[in-house]
Amino acid sequence: MLYKIDEYIAEFPNRPVLEILRFKDCIKPLHEMTLDEVNSIVASWKPVSPSTALYTARKINLYLDWLNEGAQFDARDIKFPIKNDEKEYIFSTDDISKYYNILAEAVERKAVLNGTTAGTEIFNMTHAAGILAFYGLSDKEILDLDYSDVQEDGVNGYDLPLTKDDINILMRYKRMTKYEANNNVLRGDKYIRNRLQSDKPTDSYFLNRPLSRVELEEEYAYLKPLLKTATLNLYGKYNRAYLEEKKRGEIIAARGIIPQWFKDIFNVGESWLTKRRKEYIEYRNARDANKGNDAIINKINAINEQIEKLNKEAEELRKQLV
Repeated sequence: MLYKIDEYIAEFPNRPVLEILRFKDCIKPLHEMTLDEVNSIVASWKPVSPSTALYTARKINLYLDWLNEGAQFDARDIKFPIKNDEKEYIFSTDDISKYYNILAEAVERKAVLNGTTAGTEIFNMTHAAGILAFYGLSDKEILDLDYSDVQEDGVNGYDLPLTKDDINILMRYKRMTKYEANNNVLRGDKYIRNRLQSDKPTDSYFLNRPLSRVELEEEYAYLKPLLKTATLNLYGKYNRAYLEEKKRGEIIAARGIIPQWFKDIFNVGESWLTKRRKEYIEYRNARDANKGNDAIINKINAINEQIEKLNKEAEELRKQLV
């Protein structure tokens, strides 16, 4: 049973609720369950990666926090079945945001353990740079962008398939004037500010420096290489290859001739191209396995949007009441 779940969905239509709804048929309301009772239920669920487990637990806690005015459990104490040696994949910029949410929680948790405070706004820069890298920009191209190049309708000089959320993230960093944690004012006429001539040795080092320096517990260490611009740029290429493969109806096989369009996307030598093909096939298999969940989530999001629309219409009708 889920108490006030319809009200929660109406108030937060963009929050994923798929996993929460799995408790709907339970006799005991979720908010009255003990941690052991919750864990006994999720123990029968399909195994997931460690990051997905934490992300799912956080979604459950968001609902409980809203209902109880305080989180009921530590997200790490909800024990989902875990896949062994599961590789983390980035299929879209939504996934980038998911992992940045996990990173923020990991940073804050480490700060609590250390008895300090944590500022996560420094990652607004790396998050924005990661999105641009996913869509194909090199580190140098990102650093060369002028402050005025990034606008509400896109990035000057580039035809990028930015989503509304992508734009919000890019503009969130652009609007920043300083990092509150250390009162460091952002200066410069470039989109990525505070880059000095003395900042060496490489463009990649500067863009990824906040990720390299952050202190994380061992279980979150995978986030550092996963969210670096070079990694996200490569996943962006896999994404373009995946979409092109579907468009052409031409499957990249483990053996045989590699088509020119695939070579053009990766633009590497023959030895590296063989490696990229092997990695791409692994990526494609993982993405296809994930499609079933995506379809369900898309349906739920559509329902949530309809609920939000109906709530707005109901509110307008209420205003007409005498």
